[in-house]
Amino acid sequence: FTLCAIAATLFLGGWQGPFLPSWLWFTGKTFFGDLALVTTQQKNEGFTSADASYNEITGKSGIAQTMLRPAGKVMIDGTLYDATALTGYIDRNDPVEVVKYESAQLFVRKLKTN
Repeated sequence: FTLCAIAATLFLGGWQGPFLPSWLWFTGKTFFGDLALVTTQQKNEGFTSADASYNEITGKSGIAQTMLRPAGKVMIDGTLYDATALTGYIDRNDPVEVVKYESAQLFVRKLKTN
């Protein structure tokens, strides 16, 4: 019985898991082979999740190109952006101001007209 238990532990992976042979851990492959992502994309290597130029348009004004309820499109300096209304809904063609940019999302508020 002891010899069988040792053999089963070595073949089935012991502490690595009940279904993964221990010799597979030394190959450098993941459990799913080439389907799993082994590398990561680091910020210091130049990878980003959003465009850094969005920070530069904070405080600028533009026009809502679609109804924002709460998300939609706005035109700022001739460029179309996806945006989210900070509060409530904003109708199409209403003037808006960029309030902030965070979590890869542009937030706008409706400008008051006289």
